[in-house]
Amino acid sequence: MRYVHNLSVRALKDAFEKGQGVRHAQLCCRLARQGKIDLLSAIGHDVLGDDWLDFTYESLGAYFQRSAGTVYIVSTPAYPGLVKVGKTQRSVQERLQSLNNESVVLPFVANEAIRVHDRHWVEVCAHRVLKAQGLHQQKEFFSTSSEHASAVIRQAADTDKRIFQSMGLYTLDSLL
Repeated sequence: MRYVHNLSVRALKDAFEKGQGVRHAQLCCRLARQGKIDLLSAIGHDVLGDDWLDFTYESLGAYFQRSAGTVYIVSTPAYPGLVKVGKTQRSVQERLQSLNNESVVLPFVANEAIRVHDRHWVEVCAHRVLKAQGLHQQKEFFSTSSEHASAVIRQAADTDKRIFQSMGLYTLDSLL
C-alpha cells in the first residue's frame, strides 16, 4: 500500500477548509492516479472524516461532470498515414467544423469518437503512449491507424476508471 504523504493530506484538508472543490478534486485525482490507495483512509480517520469525505465525493462528482467529454480520432487524405487524436466537450461534428476551415486543403473526417469521464486526462495518457511508441509526428498527429489509436484511448479510459472504482471514490459510468 502506498501511503499519502502528510503534506498531501494537508493540501487536501486546506482545500476542504477553504471550500475549494476543484482544487480538492484535482489533488484527489492526482493522488489516486499515483496509486495512493489509502487516500480514503487518510480522509476517513481525520476528525472531520464524514464532512471531509462528503466534500470529496461532491468535489469529484462536480469535477468529472465538467471534465467528461469526447476523445476523438480524425484523419484527412492530405496527411495519409496520420491520425489526429484530440478532445472536445462539444460534439465531434462541431469540432470538425472548426478544424475544416479555409486553411485545410482536404477536409478532416471523424474516424471515431469515444465518450470518456475525463477528456483532459485520457487525451494526455493516449498522447504519452503513442509518443512513447515512436508514433508522434507533431502536435496531436500520430503515424498510426485509427484502430490502434482507439485501443490506446480505450485502455487509458478503462485504466483510469478502474483506479477510481477500486478505491470506491466515484462511479464514473453515471457520467457518460
